[in-house]
Amino acid sequence: MMPQYTDKVLTIALLVTFFLVTSCRTVNQTSIPYQQITGWSRHSNAQVAHFLQTTDTMKSRKVAVFDCDGTLIGQRPYYLNDEALFSYMAAYRGKTDDFSKQKYALFEKFCSEKETLTDDEYYQYYARMLSGMTREEARQIGIRTYNRCYTSKVFTDMQTLITNLKRHNFEIWVVTGSLELLYQQVCAKAFGIPEDHIIGIRIKEGADGKLMDECERPLSLEAGKVNAIKKYIGVRPLLAAGNSRGDLEMMQYAQSLKIILNPNDTRALDVLGGKTLKKYWQADPNCIIEQALDIDDGYPYFCHTINLPQN
Repeated sequence: MMPQYTDKVLTIALLVTFFLVTSCRTVNQTSIPYQQITGWSRHSNAQVAHFLQTTDTMKSRKVAVFDCDGTLIGQRPYYLNDEALFSYMAAYRGKTDDFSKQKYALFEKFCSEKETLTDDEYYQYYARMLSGMTREEARQIGIRTYNRCYTSKVFTDMQTLITNLKRHNFEIWVVTGSLELLYQQVCAKAFGIPEDHIIGIRIKEGADGKLMDECERPLSLEAGKVNAIKKYIGVRPLLAAGNSRGDLEMMQYAQSLKIILNPNDTRALDVLGGKTLKKYWQADPNCIIEQALDIDDGYPYFCHTINLPQN
């Protein structure tokens, strides 16, 4: 009888041990709390939570990429990029030194031509406007503008999403079609993203540490965003988030989850197969479509004084 009793005890002990180990594994897998994104639907939150769960066991780099204007920070009525750069250029008006006179003449020329410029020509003007400055001086232009009139434009729902991603060991990157230097301190302050994880239009730097009058390639616009990801990140992202046609290729490049905010539903585009942006992404089961409050807040933006078209 004694051996049978021992066998029963041993069996029970093994079952208890198995139960405890299994329970611990379950607890460990779900121990990272998910913070609900309060402005999003229950279905969208469930998609994000499921995505985070299914990527938890991955051993390779986990990357999430975000557009900035209109995705992380409001872009109406004007991009932070334009408000920062053009209001800074206006400060040269009335100064008598040769450098200031040259800069302001360049700005006036830009204002007279801006409606006819190609993307490449537009960004060439950007580089010429910042040429001669240090990288830190350019960064300060961006953060000063953010502190002055863009802090209320940060999308808090996206802050929560990024918090969730960080808890699950995701690398957070920004890939923007705006000037990289103007956004580095902004994204670091508003979202805790490392400055060297902000990829945008890059201006070449001379041996003297001063910015040159030429942009680096690729320009992070449309398909160029994918080229920038390949060049500077080196990993295909699991998640990509954007708000416009300019983010299409980057979002298509994402392996798993796509997120789009405030997609246009009035303009059909050939590149979208004749669909509007909203209808295009509605057809993708791996895409979350949500809204963010992006409005003209009535602030007296400098861009309005030069009749810059509103977004």
